[in-house]
Amino acid sequence: MAIITLNNNSLSGVTALPAGIGGKVIQVQYGTLTSTFSTSSSTYADTGLSVTITPTSASNKILVIANHPSIGIENIQSSIYCAANARLLRNGTAIETTTLGVRNMASSNSKSWYTSLNFSILDNPATTSALIYKTQTLADAPIVSTGTYFFASASQINTITAMEIA
Repeated sequence: MAIITLNNNSLSGVTALPAGIGGKVIQVQYGTLTSTFSTSSSTYADTGLSVTITPTSASNKILVIANHPSIGIENIQSSIYCAANARLLRNGTAIETTTLGVRNMASSNSKSWYTSLNFSILDNPATTSALIYKTQTLADAPIVSTGTYFFASASQINTITAMEIA
């Protein structure tokens, strides 16, 4: 059997990649949400989807990919504006914010609107401390007598992946 070496070291003696080599995946952490999330709050609320990763080097980046495949607003009263807002947080600080869509319902009450929520961001946290990435949402619409609810379906698997990149 051949002994594999790197820079004249056995594999067990290699503690870092040679200079100039980057872009390698060091570790992958994964989180799922399989329960229903809903809120009628006019402020951002946690969806319950989160992942924790601890970088091995402060110079490494973290690629975060979050996916809520079926998310929406229901019980929208007719002729009102609504937007589905979402954000991705790192340790409680928003690092990406998006508006998922705008709707002006024109006919009867109890309308529902569905979309998917996806984030993909290459973050540079510059730390070796534990990082918690999570999603939050809010329904940006007047709260009417029937209520405006932002929700994620339990029939779809919601995922978040954090990859440490050298």
